[in-house]
Amino acid sequence: MVFDPNDGLPLVGVKRAMLGVRPLTDVTLIPARDLNGNVVLDRKGLSVNADWRSLPPHLIPIELDTEVNGASGVGMKVFVHGNGAFAEGAVTDKLELMLKSGSLGSGVVCPTALVSLVEYQSNLEATRADWVEDPS
Repeated sequence: MVFDPNDGLPLVGVKRAMLGVRPLTDVTLIPARDLNGNVVLDRKGLSVNADWRSLPPHLIPIELDTEVNGASGVGMKVFVHGNGAFAEGAVTDKLELMLKSGSLGSGVVCPTALVSLVEYQSNLEATRADWVEDPS
């Protein structure tokens, strides 16, 4: 994720690699295309991975380039949330991790109930202080 240079925590926003989702790209809304609408509960949301080594090179911080993975992410850090297994379940009382179909190593953090896009983004932002830089 991109990070805020002032405190080193994930930068919150609606662009790629930020703590948040891109409306109409990462989530489906009802009514469709209504940015004031509700987020459809369809297993879409904030993409996360169990291991940063499986990310596309542009999302891996350039400092982690091992000449094998081709890391090219400028202004990026790898963050982890929690210390448990990467498995479906509660992230908070309003967010849950759901694995992507056919994958044990990638998933999405999505709402547990029907909420507006604004509320979902706020719930993601509320986790900001819980993300720590991956030491590996």
